[in-house]
Amino acid sequence: MKFLNYLAIILLSASFGGCASVSKSPQSNDEHLLISIPKDYVTDYTTNNEAMLLTEFVPKGESSSNWTEMITSQTYLNLNGITPRQFAKTIKSRGRGVCPGIKSTIGEATVQNGYQTYTWKQVCGLNPNTNRVEATLLKAIAGNKRFYTIQKAWAFYPTEKETKFWKKYLEKVIVCDSHIPKRICPHNKARAGSIE
Repeated sequence: MKFLNYLAIILLSASFGGCASVSKSPQSNDEHLLISIPKDYVTDYTTNNEAMLLTEFVPKGESSSNWTEMITSQTYLNLNGITPRQFAKTIKSRGRGVCPGIKSTIGEATVQNGYQTYTWKQVCGLNPNTNRVEATLLKAIAGNKRFYTIQKAWAFYPTEKETKFWKKYLEKVIVCDSHIPKRICPHNKARAGSIE
């Protein structure tokens, strides 16, 4: 599991313990994260527990333990009462203690399909666990029932063109809910598909 995923799990447990509760049984959920995975990426790692669903996608031929690029989707099942900006602030703050010299951009707060989002970039110049660069674009979305993050990570410094491309990709990732007419999920689109 990559550095920022591990960091997010630790930080949420430590920082938002009062806000996150563990449910003994999953609840019915018609709220979904709509994401299209590029066709040259494959699912390499998935975990599903009472607190979180996590899936890591890597380019074909790579793995979550040996990757150059990665897309990670996380759904926090019981993380309530936190805004995407608060989530980002905590990740940024605690990240400095875990990765000396980590740099974070000022993020962009928006509302998409009626849900608050916050997108920012972090660069760990030298990941102490892997001894290499890790640059990550992150987007946090506060759903009504779940909290979501989507990340695009590189084990190198991405070019400005790559960063812009993947920022546009993250902008297309949204949350929908079939029980809310103004936020209804599209019926003719797959929840996970491929993009060119």
